[in-house]
Amino acid sequence: MRSSKTALLAITIATLMGVLSGCDSSRSTGDSSGDGASSAPLGVDAENRRYVGADACIACHAGYAWSVDAVTDYLAGQHVVHSTNVDASMAGEGCLVCHDPVGDGRRLAGLIAKANVPAAGLAAVTCEACHGAGGDHVGVGGSIAIPVLNPDINVCGNCHNDSFDTSTSGHVSMGDHILEDYKASLHYTQELRNDAICVKCHTDEGGRLYKGLNTWAALADTQPIDGAHPIQCRTCHNAHNPGALLKAASTASAEYNTCTNCHQPHDAQVTEDPHPDGTGDGNSGDLIYHAKRWGRVISSTHYDNPATLDVIEGYTMDPANEHVCRDCHNVHTADITINQQWSRSGHGGELFTLKEAAAALQPNNTFAEVQAVRAAGPHDNESAFLHYNWDATYKADGSDEGTAPDLDRGACQRCHTATGAKNYMTDQAHYDPANNDFSHLDGWQLHNDTTGATVASGQNEMLYCWACHADNAGSLRNPGAITAPYTDAPHIFPDALNSNLCVACHTGRESGETIKNNATVVFNNKSFISSHYLSAGGTVFTATGYEFDADNHPSTDDYANPEYYAHDQIGMGTDARLAAFEATNGTKGPCIGCHLSSPESHLYLPVTKDAGGVITAITATVCVSCHTGGFALTPAVLIEQEEGFDAAMAALSANLATRGYDFLPDYPYFTNKDWTLTGDATGKKDMGAAFNYNTLKHDPGAFAHNRFYAQRLIFDSIDWLDNRVMDGTIDLSIYPVAAEYFQEDGNVANDSAVTRP
Repeated sequence: MRSSKTALLAITIATLMGVLSGCDSSRSTGDSSGDGASSAPLGVDAENRRYVGADACIACHAGYAWSVDAVTDYLAGQHVVHSTNVDASMAGEGCLVCHDPVGDGRRLAGLIAKANVPAAGLAAVTCEACHGAGGDHVGVGGSIAIPVLNPDINVCGNCHNDSFDTSTSGHVSMGDHILEDYKASLHYTQELRNDAICVKCHTDEGGRLYKGLNTWAALADTQPIDGAHPIQCRTCHNAHNPGALLKAASTASAEYNTCTNCHQPHDAQVTEDPHPDGTGDGNSGDLIYHAKRWGRVISSTHYDNPATLDVIEGYTMDPANEHVCRDCHNVHTADITINQQWSRSGHGGELFTLKEAAAALQPNNTFAEVQAVRAAGPHDNESAFLHYNWDATYKADGSDEGTAPDLDRGACQRCHTATGAKNYMTDQAHYDPANNDFSHLDGWQLHNDTTGATVASGQNEMLYCWACHADNAGSLRNPGAITAPYTDAPHIFPDALNSNLCVACHTGRESGETIKNNATVVFNNKSFISSHYLSAGGTVFTATGYEFDADNHPSTDDYANPEYYAHDQIGMGTDARLAAFEATNGTKGPCIGCHLSSPESHLYLPVTKDAGGVITAITATVCVSCHTGGFALTPAVLIEQEEGFDAAMAALSANLATRGYDFLPDYPYFTNKDWTLTGDATGKKDMGAAFNYNTLKHDPGAFAHNRFYAQRLIFDSIDWLDNRVMDGTIDLSIYPVAAEYFQEDGNVANDSAVTRP
């Protein structure tokens, strides 16, 4: 590698030596740019030191063995080879303040490939932009002085700060706030540990000097470093080629190798340590420092053991991914607050809560605690992400290839795997589960190249950050308005802006229209058509339920929402009542507007509950900003609504049971196939009533999502079941709480003749 670099730089030196008489020359440089750039003086700094130009710096430093690598890295790095969309003519647009602050970028044009040189001239961040003016430096002014020998975070922060314009083409959103993020992080604020062993990960200089030491014995010989600094940009980034990281790629990416240099491998098997000091990984030999503190060893949360098929112990990672850590972390803030919120949510399998519970049962800071935490996670009856081998399209034992529903999980992958969700959210129109690549999961493979059938891995994915987010700066994917592929009745939902992400999976798999449009005339041998789970989007947008025919309906309103209903307009920028909320929180649609407007947003909960599940507080800011005055929303109001909803659902369940339809809490919900048990000619309405029960049972927040729609679906289902006539009244004499729920004033005169809300 060194010989190839030397050969390359020989050309550089030859080019520059023609214009420089030697390292001792203090005269102005000639035209070495190769593009006719002017050799005019570059000016002076605030201390009256003269800028000499990057070509002068390279002419000397390319000739020294100790700096040849730095020169090669620099000429290949993003500070020089950046983008042909930025050129030397763009001073008036303000771009050159960061892209060519010294004004000598043109002088390097002859030293890089012509394809990387813009027609209007090269703009580059050159040596003196970071190290300061070199007029007093050796080889030019006869002094050893260089203003900034080792540029620190503040030098990088001159450009990489909160003024970074993410609206500019080519500027990615994760480039914003880097200086501010870093200065708020533990990488910067942590106490320096400048002593043996600790110095590698707790100082900048140690991180770079000892990056190759990966055994306890080697680290035991490390020494404190005079003048050590906190971890900073140059610790992880090659200062001369910022795209290159501390450790190079191997079978794993450079990012993975760099981060795990201190944060430890994700798959390290922490067992009882053979080292008396308690720091090693007794199984694989990898260094596991802080091995008795599970919160500091990422293998306790980032690894799902493929040998345990009934539990997800952690998040599956792809070490080869070039942004494996940035997919979920802002590596500059090093703040995991949102990550921990997410990992306590259903999207994260409530993993962190289970980990904390396991830790609480063991002595603190022991191997027993670490091992218990590492083994903890949701089981197959606790998580939608584990119920089946979602990454498979046929049985794990290799038998029965085919596309039967109980074998092929391809249709499920867009909601039950992060990979499927990402691909669907990125391009809904062209999404094909056959293109979902799960090769990063241990054991996954194509079984049949002709059919595309796949062998299930021993791991499953949860809904990771990168499924919904395009980057770690919070940018959201947007698949566009969702078309729910209900059988025989596809439904196009309104464009809910960024909340389309939520609607994609939270509208059930079938709607009541599926039953209505079913070609089966007699429902005496028909398996239950299920809405599946989590149909909140269908409730909010008044779309998913079985709506009894209007010609049999006593109400002129049918299922239309009342005029004052606004939940489907939250975050849409269309309702004046929500303007104040949207001015602060933006327009990202109703799901995000409500479920991510609380301080603990990534729990996705608009309320807090006590250990018994009782609502204790409303945390979603949209609720309290809209429901004010005489319509103020309080925990007591929500509790009353929830109790009424539960009572109404109990009444519907009882009516279904009277007709012979018993609901089971787990799939397949209703096992009977004869929906004509009491002589109904079609059975569609019986199944429709059961469908409404199942849909609302799996939308436990329906009483808040769309109270009116939920009330009418329940009421009409009971109305049909009680006497097979849609007469607009039902008998709730044994369900007084439900009776009150259906009446707006909460004052029911006759519970045996409750009218439709």
